[in-house]
Amino acid sequence: MTNDKPVNVKKMGVLVLGMATFSYTTSLANAAPMAEAGLVLIFFLVAAAVVFLAPTSLIAAELTTGWPQTGGIYVWVSEAFGARTGFMALWLQWITHVIGIPSFVSYLAATAIFAFEPKLANNKLFLVITIAAIVWIMTSPNFFGVAGGATLSSIGQVAAVVIPTIILIIAMVVFLGSGGPSQINFGSVGNFFPNLSTIGVLALATSAYFTFSGTEVTATYIESVDNPRRTYPRAVALGALLMLLSMIPVSLAVAVVIPNSQLSLLSGVSATFKAYFAPWGMEWVVTTMSIMIGIGGIVASVTFMLGPAQGMLEAAHQGQIPAYFKKVNRKGAPVRLLVTQGILVTVVSLVFVVTPSVSSSFWLIIVMNTQGLLVMYVLMFAAGVKLKYSHPHVHREFKVPGGNAGMWLVAGIGIIFAVGVLIVGFIPPPQIGNMSIFTFELILFAGIIIMFVLPFALPGMRRVRGFKVDTGVIEDTEVLAQSSGDAE
Repeated sequence: MTNDKPVNVKKMGVLVLGMATFSYTTSLANAAPMAEAGLVLIFFLVAAAVVFLAPTSLIAAELTTGWPQTGGIYVWVSEAFGARTGFMALWLQWITHVIGIPSFVSYLAATAIFAFEPKLANNKLFLVITIAAIVWIMTSPNFFGVAGGATLSSIGQVAAVVIPTIILIIAMVVFLGSGGPSQINFGSVGNFFPNLSTIGVLALATSAYFTFSGTEVTATYIESVDNPRRTYPRAVALGALLMLLSMIPVSLAVAVVIPNSQLSLLSGVSATFKAYFAPWGMEWVVTTMSIMIGIGGIVASVTFMLGPAQGMLEAAHQGQIPAYFKKVNRKGAPVRLLVTQGILVTVVSLVFVVTPSVSSSFWLIIVMNTQGLLVMYVLMFAAGVKLKYSHPHVHREFKVPGGNAGMWLVAGIGIIFAVGVLIVGFIPPPQIGNMSIFTFELILFAGIIIMFVLPFALPGMRRVRGFKVDTGVIEDTEVLAQSSGDAE
């Protein structure tokens, strides 16, 4: 007989959870796409931090400390708008996760191989095979429990992001200080702001939002966190700070030495190390950093596979997906969800075969992923407002400053800009290369339609009543459930 709930799981503290948040949301894979903007990247990243990262972190912290059950956004949106909407939010979190992983893993593969055979970094078949292998390497450690995976991700993030970030910052300072030629002009204040006459540049807002997405996912670990009401807000703040301190300088370091015409979205970071260190006779640094980022990124990505699966596990307990997915092993890992997730990610990676170039595939995945996430975040922001009024009695250890007005302001900012970026995401960016605008829009719209329709098109779906979370606050709510195995 299998236990439905995790057992004997080691608790996480501020540092481990903060690093897990940092690991889930921060990758140098986003540095090359942002570097194409030049100094404008500072504007986009800071703006995304203010109008997206801050609202997401603040509202997620309040909701998590008010509803500290496993399930995260699924629990929050269900409490506010009912389980049907809650399941849609959870579905979007999970399916965009499945769609987004190939872009990150392709970056790891291209970076690791760059030091040995740069041409392979743009070989479609090599990328698909390597992505499949890495996905299963990422998935395996999660079979041994939450805390083990979070600890591994913290170690990997140091190798894949922290150390390379420090080295690139030092290299950029030395390079510019010694009179090295910069590809961007630091002298004009106007270069720090986007040129709205070039509409394609607005597409970079999508990349900036994608860079900071995911802070709410670690809320699914809440039952494995020591003193969640105190630990979670501090951990999210730590993760957010580390994100900003890494992404801005690394993106600038890429932009300083790599011309846009030569910038590869996948291997741009490795090429940046080569541009700095090869002229100094230190190519061993390029090899070392490429291998470190590749291996460290795989280790750091352990949490990528587990977070959304934990949320779907809660949906399985509520009967919204087949009971088959309720199975956990003795370490509390949702094995069947993890295996299913790995298979789907492997299938999605085939997009690299059907598009004109690996860069266009990479960008298309980012845009499609971000579109789904933005709808999910709108639901989360709206849930924050709704729960202020519908559940004022629920104790929140952390609250968005300013009471109800503060929640309206923070959530309102988040919703307005999320909708704006959602619209901008349909503008074809320069990064699609040889892909026609028609093909870009066709694949994008088809992917989004499938993303939103699929959860309600599954066979055997019906309406039932009686959904409850552990607090018992939600009662008598209409939900989705599978008829097979549930029929009366």
